[in-house]
Amino acid sequence: MNIFFDVDGVLIHSYRGDRSRQETWDHNIEADLGVPRNAFQKALFGTKAGDEEPLFHSVLRGELPLEDALAIVLPQIGVDVEASTLIAYWLAQDSSINDELFSVVDKLCDVPDISLFLATAQEHHRARYLWHNLEFRRYFRKMYYAADLGLLKDSPDFFTKIERLLTHDFVDVNAAGGLLFFDDRQDIVEHARNAGWDAYLYQQVSDVTDHPRLKLKP
Repeated sequence: MNIFFDVDGVLIHSYRGDRSRQETWDHNIEADLGVPRNAFQKALFGTKAGDEEPLFHSVLRGELPLEDALAIVLPQIGVDVEASTLIAYWLAQDSSINDELFSVVDKLCDVPDISLFLATAQEHHRARYLWHNLEFRRYFRKMYYAADLGLLKDSPDFFTKIERLLTHDFVDVNAAGGLLFFDDRQDIVEHARNAGWDAYLYQQVSDVTDHPRLKLKP
C-alpha cells in the first residue's frame, strides 16, 4: 500500500485548512525581525490588482526563487532585512512537528508492504529543510512537491503527475492497492479523489489510526 501525507496542517502544526486551528510561523515576525506581518502577508501571499495571482504562487511552481521574491517584497514594505535572514527564520519557525502523528508514521514504516510518501505544496528551500534538517527522509521514500513538479497543489494535474512519476520510479500503482492520501484541506482531498486517489480529510490522528484500511492503535 502506498500512503501519502500532506505536510502543513498534518505532519507540521502550521497553516491548516481549518483556520481556527492554525499555528502561524510569522506570528512574532515584527517583534523578531521588524517585518510588519500584515503588509508582508499581503505583498507575498495576497492577490494583486485585477485578480492577478499571489507572487508566492510563482515561487511554489518553481518559477521564481524564494530569495528573489523576498528581494521584491521586502523593499516594497520598507523593510531592510536580508532575504536569507528571513528564509532562515521562516524555516526555523515553521517546524512544529506533529509528534503524535509521527509516532504513527514510525509504526507504519515497520509494516510490510506499506510505503510512505509526501504530496505537498512546498518551494525548494523548505522542501530541502524538511527532507534533510527535519529528517523526513528517514520515514518517507520520496517527497513530491509543488516546485519540483512545476504545479500548484490545486492544479488538476498535480496528483495525476505524481501518479505517473510514482509508477515510473517505484511501483505498479494498481497492483499495490492504489494510493491512500491524508490532507487537511477538503478542496485538496476532492482534487485527489478526482484523480482516482483514496483521499481523506485529516483533522486529528485518529483519522489515520482508525482508517479502515489501516486499523492502527495510536
